Amino acid sequence: MNKTRFILLNFVAALFLTSCQAVEQAIEDTFRKSPEKLNKEDSEQSLTDKVKRIFLDESNEVITSSDIIKDAEEKYGTEFDVEINRQFDMYLKEENINRYLSEEEIMEIINVFKSNNLLTNRDKRDEIMESLFELVGTREFYVYEGRIMLNSTSLYVYVVDPNNTKHVDLYYYNMSIGSWSIIPEKIKEDVDPVTASIQVSQFNFDSYEKIVDTLIEILKDMGEYDESTTIINDNNISTIQSRFDGNDVSFNTQLIGTREDYHLTFDHKGNLIKKERI
Repeated sequence: MNKTRFILLNFVAALFLTSCQAVEQAIEDTFRKSPEKLNKEDSEQSLTDKVKRIFLDESNEVITSSDIIKDAEEKYGTEFDVEINRQFDMYLKEENINRYLSEEEIMEIINVFKSNNLLTNRDKRDEIMESLFELVGTREFYVYEGRIMLNSTSLYVYVVDPNNTKHVDLYYYNMSIGSWSIIPEKIKEDVDPVTASIQVSQFNFDSYEKIVDTLIEILKDMGEYDESTTIINDNNISTIQSRFDGNDVSFNTQLIGTREDYHLTFDHKGNLIKKERI
């Protein structure tokens, strides 16, 4: 009787242990993920993280390039114009940045922009003109009506085609593009472009330095000059335009202030000859 009971107890114990192992295995199988499922979920998580890095900052706030630039303006203390906004856009794309910029990064972008300012950087201006000579194919072409326009980021030159002097083309260079664009100019049938033009070698490019210095002094007198912002924005200094009147070249531009605006005229050497309030 005792032997039978002993055998029965052993049988029940073995059955119990087997059942527990089966339950544990079932639980483990239920919650353990297959390698294929893990790989798929890891891939999905990786894609989600990439999307979040593109559109979210660390606070999970959705940000755009416009948000980043606006934040940069607030940190620098001024509103940027269109051209410097493009400089920021280029930096964000080239560096694949999708977050707010540090003050050091903002200053780096602004300093690069300043170093390429065509109003103040003669070397950069000369470099661009050299590329124009190569593009036109000669250094002795005519500038139609002496028309050259310059601002901080762009240069416009109306060129009489040396291969067909009845044709005039506008050569346009923009710093954000980094190359010349050519646009045919319409002129009247009875106009001889050469007689209304001067050779580019007669144009006094040194005048720009003197003109800009004068404009800055007038802005100071107006109480409008801010060293940190005036040269990075075209808000105050308008495009400087030149014209040949048949005898000589003159330059014209405008200063835009908070309470007063001026139209200014300079001679071919960059001397101020007329200042009118408008």
